[in-house]
Amino acid sequence: HGNDERVEIESRAGAGMDQRMWSYYMQIRLRCKLLVLPILVNLRGGRAGAELEILAEGVETAAPVVFPYRVLGLSGCQAEEWLARPEPIAWAFAGLMRSRTWSRAELKMECLRRITSSGVTGMGKEVLVNWLKTCVKLSRENAAEFERLLALEENKEIRTMETTWLGKAEAKGVKKGEAQATAQAVETMR
Repeated sequence: HGNDERVEIESRAGAGMDQRMWSYYMQIRLRCKLLVLPILVNLRGGRAGAELEILAEGVETAAPVVFPYRVLGLSGCQAEEWLARPEPIAWAFAGLMRSRTWSRAELKMECLRRITSSGVTGMGKEVLVNWLKTCVKLSRENAAEFERLLALEENKEIRTMETTWLGKAEAKGVKKGEAQATAQAVETMR
């Protein structure tokens, strides 16, 4: 809901996040009077996969406040398994996971291929492509490999999708600094 959303980026899973999640939840809930689905995504650290966490607070043995929230730990997850899932958001997250078979460039290409062949259209497709373009960083060597893969005839549809995304990004004036581009991708994913 506009600027009332809360995203905090940390390099690793750490202690005290449950308290901050509760605080963010209450701020948004009270300010916007909307239902809130709190989700913590750990890029590194934490347990692999999705699970439910519960913060219970109270005096002595009573726990009058029970706060459940979802946690998704990307570290330790296998990209191939997430690309096989039916949920489009899983394909975006797969780009940040480890792969048993693909290089980083090949993984990014596989994520884009999954989006292209899925039937996802409009804003949903733009959000997924934006996430992969902005958040999945490649080393110089992997970036060169990605460009070689993109040039292959079999990836023509992906190349077109990428070109369309870049054209829209430039039209919107998205040629900002690295930090602003990342912040925009996070905002779009929200």
